[in-house]
Amino acid sequence: MKALNAILIVGLIIVEVPLASTGKISGVTYFDYFVDADHYSEFEIHRSYFTYTTEVSKAVHFKFQLDVGRPKNNEANQQLVVYLKNTKVDWNSSFGKLTFGLQGMNVFNVQEKTWGYRFIEKSPMDLNKWASSADLGIGYSKTFNLFHTSLLITNGSGYKKPESDKYKKISGQLVLGDKKLNKSKGFNIGSVFVYEQTNVDPNTVVSVFGGYANSRIRLGTEWDQLKNNNGAEQILSIYGNYRVKEKIDLFTRLDRVDEKQYFIAGVNYLLEKGLMIAPNVRYSKSGSSKSEIEYRMNFQFKF
Repeated sequence: MKALNAILIVGLIIVEVPLASTGKISGVTYFDYFVDADHYSEFEIHRSYFTYTTEVSKAVHFKFQLDVGRPKNNEANQQLVVYLKNTKVDWNSSFGKLTFGLQGMNVFNVQEKTWGYRFIEKSPMDLNKWASSADLGIGYSKTFNLFHTSLLITNGSGYKKPESDKYKKISGQLVLGDKKLNKSKGFNIGSVFVYEQTNVDPNTVVSVFGGYANSRIRLGTEWDQLKNNNGAEQILSIYGNYRVKEKIDLFTRLDRVDEKQYFIAGVNYLLEKGLMIAPNVRYSKSGSSKSEIEYRMNFQFKF
C-alpha cells in the first residue's frame, strides 16, 4: 500500500507539471495539536488535499482532487492513505450544468461554508456521518438569479467505498441567496432532501438551514433529521463568527444531537496569506455521562 501510494504521487507530479501551465494546482492541509482532560496530547494531520482544475473549453471544466487522511473503519491500519476524492467533468449547457463522475455532494456544502471553519471541525451532518462529502454519479444544477437548484443521483457509498447494492441515492437542494457566506456578504435560506432505498427501510435526510453575513458578523443555523431502520435522529446547530480586527475572528458553535451536546469556541488568526491558526476549546456531553473538555490548536496551510 505504501509503495502504491508513493508511485501514485510521483506519477501525478510528473503528469501535473506540464498540465500546470493550462490549469490551476492548489492544496490545503489541516493540522492540529490537542490536549484532553487526562493530559493526553497529540499532533495530527486530519486532511491534506491536492487539487488540479482546468478549463477544457468555455463549456467544459475538469477537476481532479486527492485526499490524504486516516481510514476510520479499520483501527489496526491507521497510516495516512491517499484517496481519490474528485474526478469530475462539468458541462455548462444552455439548460443548466451537468456534472459527471466523482463529485462533491449537495447535502451540507452550503452549511459548511456558512460555518466557515472546516479545518477546525466538520459541519454537523458530516461530523455525524449522515452523508459523505463526495460520491460517484451524475448531477444537475442551475441558478436563477439568487435561486440555486441541485439534483444528484449517486451510488450512496461515498468516495472511499465501491457500490454495495442495487439502490441509488437521490439528493436535492434548493437555496435562495449566497451559497458561500464565508467569502461574501449576504444571506441564504435553503433545504435539502435525501432519499435512498435499502433492503429494509429507506434512509432519508431532511435539512432546513439559513445564514447571514456582513463585514463583521457571520451567523448560521440548521435543523437536520435522519430516518432509517434504526429510528430517527435530529441535529440542531447554531454557529457564529465575529470579526474583531482585519485578521482576528472569534467563533463559536453549539450542536445538539438528540441527547448529545457539543460546543466549540475559539479565536482564528490569519497569520499570513495561506496560513491560519485557531486555538479553541471543546465541550461535549451525552445524556447522563460525564462531560468532556478538550483543548486544540488548529492550523490551516493553503496555497
